[in-house]
Amino acid sequence: PSHVPRQPLLVIHGASREEAPVYASASGHICRRYADLVRSVAEPEHDNVFFLDLSNVAPPSEWKAEMQRPGRATRMLEKWFTRFNPSDATVLVCSEDLQVVLPLLNIGGEVRIGHVVVTGPAVPQAAVQSLGATKLTAVADPTLQALRDVLFKGSADEEQPPLSSLHFVAVEFSLDPRSKQLVQTPTNITAGVLHQAGPAVVPTALVQPPQQPQSATGTAGSGVVAVSTMDLSKKAPLGSVVDGV
Repeated sequence: PSHVPRQPLLVIHGASREEAPVYASASGHICRRYADLVRSVAEPEHDNVFFLDLSNVAPPSEWKAEMQRPGRATRMLEKWFTRFNPSDATVLVCSEDLQVVLPLLNIGGEVRIGHVVVTGPAVPQAAVQSLGATKLTAVADPTLQALRDVLFKGSADEEQPPLSSLHFVAVEFSLDPRSKQLVQTPTNITAGVLHQAGPAVVPTALVQPPQQPQSATGTAGSGVVAVSTMDLSKKAPLGSVVDGV
């Protein structure tokens, strides 16, 4: 692969763990569920955060079996990660799913992960020993502030970007049949993700009669953080998209 995401944050979601972690909301599009986490840990001007939804590859029961005996799902993950081709990535993963990350530490003799952040009270010691020289940070109580303390690269007093400034993209990876090169097809899903945060805000001047003018309720924010979600089996769904006003 020719594209190399440098120092990205890769959030593992939906392997053997059936319930959402405390730093994610319980329902909605995966990007919306982790939006508050992104606001807490991403650099305001630009950053790369990727969500890897493994629930589309196999159910929790199959991932639990794969942790004991790697099979189809693990091979799919390894193949995708090789194509993703990050450099010095940081991986955020629940302690129950740490075993899923281990095969990715050294694929083809290349080290692509520099830091693993494990959340939860019990970190499997056998898995920890398999990390080797890879930096490990355990966060027993993974509140948003605790994760910000570990993952945020800026100054502690820097303000978090507003939700309206996040830019969400679904990325489909495919192999060009002619060039045999990795092709990434991005789809802007920002409108669909942000719409799930609540009702769309429409300036009242556009819906009230002219004789009763009202001031607009706000202005659109500019995108500052690139957030991608990747589905190993198919393109991520767009959700409900509302045209901007």
